[in-house]
Amino acid sequence: MGIINNLNLKNTSLLYFALLCLFASSCKRIVKTDGEETAESDNIEAVSDAQLQKVMAMKLPLKTVTIDKIYNLTIPQSANFEVSKVEPNDETKIGKIGNVDLTKLAEPYLYVTLNNTFTRHDELYNEYIVIFKENDTKKVSIKEIKESYGEINFVYFEDDNSLVFDQGDSFCTIHFDYDEANKSYIFYKSEMSWSKKYPKKQKVDLCLHLLKQAKNLTNHSYTNIPFKSWDDYVKNIPVIETELVNGVFKKLEKELKIFLGEDEKVSPRTPGNYTFVSLYRATKPKEQNFYKFVDAVKTNQVSQISGYDFGSEIYSINREADYQVKQQEGSYLIDFSSKRYSGEIFKSGVTVICPINYKNKSFFIQTADEVPASDTDIYVKMFSYFSKNYTLDIK
Repeated sequence: MGIINNLNLKNTSLLYFALLCLFASSCKRIVKTDGEETAESDNIEAVSDAQLQKVMAMKLPLKTVTIDKIYNLTIPQSANFEVSKVEPNDETKIGKIGNVDLTKLAEPYLYVTLNNTFTRHDELYNEYIVIFKENDTKKVSIKEIKESYGEINFVYFEDDNSLVFDQGDSFCTIHFDYDEANKSYIFYKSEMSWSKKYPKKQKVDLCLHLLKQAKNLTNHSYTNIPFKSWDDYVKNIPVIETELVNGVFKKLEKELKIFLGEDEKVSPRTPGNYTFVSLYRATKPKEQNFYKFVDAVKTNQVSQISGYDFGSEIYSINREADYQVKQQEGSYLIDFSSKRYSGEIFKSGVTVICPINYKNKSFFIQTADEVPASDTDIYVKMFSYFSKNYTLDIK
């Protein structure tokens, strides 16, 4: 009995000692570096020079476009643009830029919207440029622009011409340049809405990529280096964009390997409820019909094909339309245009279609709709990789 009591007393003492050690360790002051804090949470602070320079050093294929026959702007090769001329009394576009009231300008200003496959299909973010005449080179400043936004949650980056911040969980990138030759300001803004639920770190990364684009608007001495592969895209475009694509292709991967039955087609949706690619498991006759159509385009005999929807599950054919086909990295790029009786083109675009052979089963992956020519390269690269590896995961 005495031995048992001694054991109980010993166990109780050990328990008290363990609790004392736990209490002491919980009260111990732990000092963490900024890097450790960033790694452990998404509450990132101001962008470091290293972060900025990493993005600025990434590959970005560019092209120069002319706006209103006056302004030469450099934009991403993958981007399209639309221009509208806005009268000063029109308050539906932009009211003020800093202290500049656009509704009181002496002449119209230009409003340029930029779009790409991510902003068209998923409205992931929006971008626009405002160009307005002004002789005073000191009229616009980042200080005044920042003040015009009132309460800003946090500024991640700021220099004399640029600002990256979030306001109510909407993430914005602003940049401006002054065009001395044309006595005009070129003002850029992009915004990702608060409704887009992505990690803050990824949103800031996107803003830095868009800042890089904005800082290149007036760069006319660039060296163009195109993307060579899907791997090249993944290494150089924003993480948010690759994650969006990968999310859709994870679903396609399962359909390809497990679920999709013969003569079935799927078009997975993005988080924004949009579709941009589809996968079809072909029957032998419909696969053959598609290749007959390709041959007919090459020999200029599409009008002789019988049936309006010849092989429609892969590609719907209009015998009255004009087609051109070229092959690139395993994909067929079908350039389509349809004309009115007057000869005016009222509809055009490119469909990218890539055949896939998986375990002796025939599949076709394709763009869900016709896309602009500027979009085709990213689809060619991702389809080529997927057709060979049956996944978009980089090995």
